[in-house]
Amino acid sequence: MLKVFLIFLFAPVTALAQTVLLQAPGSSPSSYREYLKAHPEMISFVASIQERLQKNPFQEKKLFQLADSFTENVDPTVAQLKEIQSEGPLTLLSLRYMRDLSEKSLALKITAAQRQELMHFYCKSSALLGEGPEIYKCPAQIVMLKHIAKLYPQVEKVFVESRLFDIEETSPLSPKTAYQWTLVSNTHKPISFFGTFEQLINQRFTFENQIEGSCEAFSTAQLGMDLINRSAVYFSDTCVARANTLPEKKSWFAENKTWVYTAGAILLGGLAYSMKDKKLVIDTSAFH
Repeated sequence: MLKVFLIFLFAPVTALAQTVLLQAPGSSPSSYREYLKAHPEMISFVASIQERLQKNPFQEKKLFQLADSFTENVDPTVAQLKEIQSEGPLTLLSLRYMRDLSEKSLALKITAAQRQELMHFYCKSSALLGEGPEIYKCPAQIVMLKHIAKLYPQVEKVFVESRLFDIEETSPLSPKTAYQWTLVSNTHKPISFFGTFEQLINQRFTFENQIEGSCEAFSTAQLGMDLINRSAVYFSDTCVARANTLPEKKSWFAENKTWVYTAGAILLGGLAYSMKDKKLVIDTSAFH
């Protein structure tokens, strides 16, 4: 029992210590994946996003307090759920709170409009969780995520709230339900959007490379100091560089040596010409 407890206690610390491996554009995706398999001390950029999306204690606390102060007046519950879902991706624990709160509210004597609002939250959380039987019947819905890949070939995976979907996967989502979407890859900065799938595919996003340049000289996008300090960049199996490695700053002379040498040569040449046919006399009396 103690051994299991210690593993559980230190597992999060180990995960936080892992290096995030960014993939340089143009590098081999298959080689990148194989490199990750051979280096368990590293995680992919997509995995680091999943790690981050599952940590939102402030959001979970708000939902817990909402459940703790539950009353038969469901209007405040609906208003709070709407506000919370618009603020950021829901963690798995938050989705469970949402499902339980809406399920509990649906058991009360409520109006048809209130029932419609609560069924929205119930079906949304139930579909994303995929846990246990549905107490209330939700309509079967399907969203073809491959439409995103057609629009944005850079995208490798999609987070819907905090659940990760493969880009080729058929997802049990409603095309008319608003979700927090995060479009991700290991090479580009993620794109976040809150809205329905129909609204999402009508957007026109511009993706930014996380890395520009080559292994010899590269720059990183603004990824935040925490990520930069724990990241490395994969160019190839023989070239993996720390993301926060800055090129050595050259001295003023090193940066301008060509100009200095040219100017010096011109100056010496001019001095030599001015001394042509002249006798140089040195007065040594001053040294006595």
